[in-house]
Amino acid sequence: MTLPDPVSIVGANFLFVAAALLIIVLNVYGKVGAKEVAIMCIQTGALTFVTALWGSFVLGAGPFLAGFLLFAFTYFFYAFDILSGSDTTTGLGWYCLFVAILCYPYAAVNLQGGAPVLAFFWALWGIVWGAFWIGNGLKKNIVGFIKFIVWVTVILNFIVGTCFVFGWMNFAGFK
Repeated sequence: MTLPDPVSIVGANFLFVAAALLIIVLNVYGKVGAKEVAIMCIQTGALTFVTALWGSFVLGAGPFLAGFLLFAFTYFFYAFDILSGSDTTTGLGWYCLFVAILCYPYAAVNLQGGAPVLAFFWALWGIVWGAFWIGNGLKKNIVGFIKFIVWVTVILNFIVGTCFVFGWMNFAGFK
């Protein structure tokens, strides 16, 4: 079996990110418990962490490492806040500002590198993580906006993730 190109591997991550964001927004609606969110965040963080290492060291796609680790550590941070009983997510909020700012150079690099879909997602993630900064770091009540933008991201991640996974399966010879 031939190794897939790095962009194809993003598909599995997109699906798990979509699932994690869905669970998070359902938690905001009071439909899912916090500990369930923590477990999903740990799973998604771990998958993203492994994908970062694999993409960087096995496939030789160095930019995978830092970009994917930004998100892996967001999920780990959120899970830790939940499981430790943190009374505030302010630290997570300020970390999200760091992630949000870095999304835009990644968007530009992907756009210049001929990957407009990934560039779009980097920009979208910048908006989502920026909203997390405003809501958690600055403690502004923007729950409605966060719900909306997270739903948009969940839907788009699922669609694109599904396309990437099926594309990879076809590439790998699975019919």
